[in-house]
Amino acid sequence: MNHLSHIVSILAFITLPIIAQTVYAEDTSWYQIEILIFSQQDLYREEKHRMDAQLSYPDNWRNLYDPSSPQNRRVNSASLETDSVLNPNASTNSLAEADIESYAALPQNSLKLGPDNYALKRAPGYKPLYHKAWRQQGLDFQHSPWILLQGGEQYGNHYELEGSIRLVKNRYLHIQANLWKTRFALLAPSLMMETVHSDTATPGIYSPKSPVSEESSLIWPTLPNLPGAEVSEGLTPSTLNNAKFQVTDIITLEQSSRVSRDEVTYLDHPEMGVLVLVSKYEEESVDTPVNN
Repeated sequence: MNHLSHIVSILAFITLPIIAQTVYAEDTSWYQIEILIFSQQDLYREEKHRMDAQLSYPDNWRNLYDPSSPQNRRVNSASLETDSVLNPNASTNSLAEADIESYAALPQNSLKLGPDNYALKRAPGYKPLYHKAWRQQGLDFQHSPWILLQGGEQYGNHYELEGSIRLVKNRYLHIQANLWKTRFALLAPSLMMETVHSDTATPGIYSPKSPVSEESSLIWPTLPNLPGAEVSEGLTPSTLNNAKFQVTDIITLEQSSRVSRDEVTYLDHPEMGVLVLVSKYEEESVDTPVNN
């Protein structure tokens, strides 16, 4: 009898983690996350830009994918190791059913911060840089992935706005942001430098009194390349005819804040702003026909 009790105790101990994982999966709620990031003028020049900032992307990351794209690739940090997501011939049976809809960039007509985006476009001194929404399960600090983002003007292999953001659910919901906004200068040998400003609603161009040397960009941190992205050697026509750019300023925003459902959360910064709207998402039920 004692031997039987010992076996039962061992089996209970072994199956406990499995049961806990099952309960964790069943208790996970779905959320819709909408992010609107914009630049703003630092009228009081309160922000001191750090030249020793450590810019990097996290190991646990995801890319939002476009469901209307022919490639329709869901890329994350794990997929680059296994190559199962990138391989079109790979079996999709291993993908969880809930993952079919998660991390898909939602269409514009489903965005709720559209009026705010419109107002920022018309307001002097403000410029929207990024506005997207997606759905995902509420995951804890260990499991929730960081969403990679890029926004604003493109300069070679980089964008005006880069970084990552994620939603975390433990006892409460939290949003974590690790962003940087970069100002670039167009290098023109033996000519006056034209620096492109990105702080106004309609970017302007001005010429400083003295050329900007290529060595001056060495004081700024090196911009990390986007994980999983193909880095091109040349620049596209949209980046000012294959010109070369250098960094002239970097502004960082690294914040974490508790969020309430269906309420706009604002991450404040003298030269940037982030609006976050999180709402609970419940998938519409579909009646399955019964075969007689």
